[in-house]
Amino acid sequence: MRRLAALSVAVAVASLRPADEHPSSTFSIVCMDAETKDFGVAVCTLPPKVGNIVPWAKAGVGAVATQAWTNGGFGPRGLELLAAGKTAQETVDTLLSDDRNKESRQLAVIDARGDVAAFTGARCNAWAGSKQGRLYSAQGNILVSEETVAAMAKTFEETKGALAERMMRALEAGHAAGGDKRGHSSAALLVVRADAGSKGYDRLVDLRVDEHAHPVKELRRLLELGRRPKLGDRVLERPRGRDVLELARKLKSAGFLEGEPADVFDDRVAEAVSRARKACGLPDGERADDALLAALAKPRASLLVGAAKVEITPVVEPFEDANDNKRRDKDEAFTDRNGNGKYDPVWMAGYGQGRPAVDVHDALWARAVAFTHGEATAMIVSLDLIGMLHARVKPMKERIAREAGVRADAVIVSCTHTHSGPDTIGLWGPLMTSGLSAEYLKMLEERAVECAKKAMAARVPATLACARAEVPEGVLKDTRAPDVRNTALASLVAWDGKNQPVAVVANVAMHPEVMVNANRSITSDYAHFLREALERDFAGAVAVYFQADCGGMQTPDVKAHSWEETKRVGDALAGRAKESLAGAAPMAVDAVKSARAALSLPVDNQRFLTGIKAGTFGEIGDAATTDADGRTWIASEIVAIRLGEAVFLSCPGEALPEVGRELYAAIDARHKFLLGLGNDEIGYILPKADFDPKKYEESMSLGPETAPILVEAARKLLKGF
Repeated sequence: MRRLAALSVAVAVASLRPADEHPSSTFSIVCMDAETKDFGVAVCTLPPKVGNIVPWAKAGVGAVATQAWTNGGFGPRGLELLAAGKTAQETVDTLLSDDRNKESRQLAVIDARGDVAAFTGARCNAWAGSKQGRLYSAQGNILVSEETVAAMAKTFEETKGALAERMMRALEAGHAAGGDKRGHSSAALLVVRADAGSKGYDRLVDLRVDEHAHPVKELRRLLELGRRPKLGDRVLERPRGRDVLELARKLKSAGFLEGEPADVFDDRVAEAVSRARKACGLPDGERADDALLAALAKPRASLLVGAAKVEITPVVEPFEDANDNKRRDKDEAFTDRNGNGKYDPVWMAGYGQGRPAVDVHDALWARAVAFTHGEATAMIVSLDLIGMLHARVKPMKERIAREAGVRADAVIVSCTHTHSGPDTIGLWGPLMTSGLSAEYLKMLEERAVECAKKAMAARVPATLACARAEVPEGVLKDTRAPDVRNTALASLVAWDGKNQPVAVVANVAMHPEVMVNANRSITSDYAHFLREALERDFAGAVAVYFQADCGGMQTPDVKAHSWEETKRVGDALAGRAKESLAGAAPMAVDAVKSARAALSLPVDNQRFLTGIKAGTFGEIGDAATTDADGRTWIASEIVAIRLGEAVFLSCPGEALPEVGRELYAAIDARHKFLLGLGNDEIGYILPKADFDPKKYEESMSLGPETAPILVEAARKLLKGF
């Protein structure tokens, strides 16, 4: 009677359920191929005919997996929303917004940009959850454990070749890790592509195992039926021999085949053929036809990316500050670290004059990323310094050109603007004295050039992905009225052929000054913790931070000037960058381009004019000139670098966000990076209409004409770039 009653209840519940809802507790993966833009869904579960319910995909639009207590309408509705331009997250939010049973749903979506979003309701049977990565989301419910999803994600990331094969292996890995705790009887694999067939047919692979004792094995068998190897127009009934060996040698020579060539057309060769066809712009598949053989005979150009870092921390000599006056008096003991018998202070830049460093909290770095396509190379370099005048950056770039092989006009050297590093401009020594150290400047140039050379030597074939996010709340504030902030956090990651990160870049506008003038420890401030977190999250990569339009006054929003708050700011920025890059689609880069414009800027600041004449800034050669009217001008420059839909533009100082907006507007690209203090540090760059000589920022600027000259030069340089 109990069984009969239970059955009656089940039938009653089923009769009340809408016709488009089904119990499809399961595990699945939705994904996209970076090169072909194919979309796919693979799934396995206990109930039969899962291929009729869970997987949905449309070429050029995206893919949807709807499961758990499945709402079948989510599939077609989700594709409609994606086709209308909704993002993956917006699609998920819209589908669930009016769903009374949302907590029983599990849903995953990937959009045309490769961005992913997923939702697991609170009432989904345990274990339930998901894992997102670059161009995929793996999810499941009523699983043996979370290892099912973890295994799918790991396998998909590590597998190469056609999308269908990567999905199949991910499904096999999830099944081997336990899968559905109730067992398995059906599976499906769907891949769509715009040109898969005639008259708009987009199903490249559509395999379904509706009911089987071993559905995953059966799905593999069906996939293999379409994998008969071919060479030219001839089907290889016995896929081995001299012609296969010759093909393998060609693939090896072109860099597509790992390991030694053999005379067997196995999975390794098939995957290499698939990779080669994609790289050569041929239709996907494993057919080694005449078109592929001809393409393999031609030299190929691909994007190469290399990154490196070299320490540039100055030698700090601690002293016994007996009277606690924050400076070394003549009779106070010190540690003679360079052995020259005298105290050599490191004057810290950014606040008041005569602020000597007493120790090192974290190392300062030169970090460089090199980009090469064909014969063209460009490089971006970040230095943990307050800034450098163009007169010192110019010879550094010329040495990079000679010794690293990069045109000087294609190099941007940007400073992070840390306020706890050595004086490299000359303004922060004792009163009326330059804070420059000739020995340190010499070492700095040597190591910056070394870093550039190491980045060039580290280059490997790579793909790029870019993203933009908003700076998290509670991290950034503007202390100059009116409150105008640049809250953009632009990021870039380079992945090598094994899907390992090479470099990760973060570009944000904010003074590195959590540790204010009371600090006497050398540090790159929040940039240290930002890069540390990124290098943990993108293991193996060199993390590089670039300043943006930080003027007027873009500064950290902190509760205290402590190392804990410094770490909080850095970690928050790194976390947001990681989130934004997680679903970022690869970006095509068919060339590396660069352009340069020389600037001549008037110096109307009497303090700066006095410093130039007094030698406060050190030897700057002919960087400053005087015209017939007695007006002083300094030479500077801007440089632009284009990598596909990403453009890097240097800004020779600390632009206020109002000026930064005009510079960003001049950049015609989807992904915009503004490298502040790039190739120069001319001080604050303010809107001419807002220039007030009584304010602090104006006292540290060349004058009111700087912004109009800079913006006009940027517009001309970037027109048609």
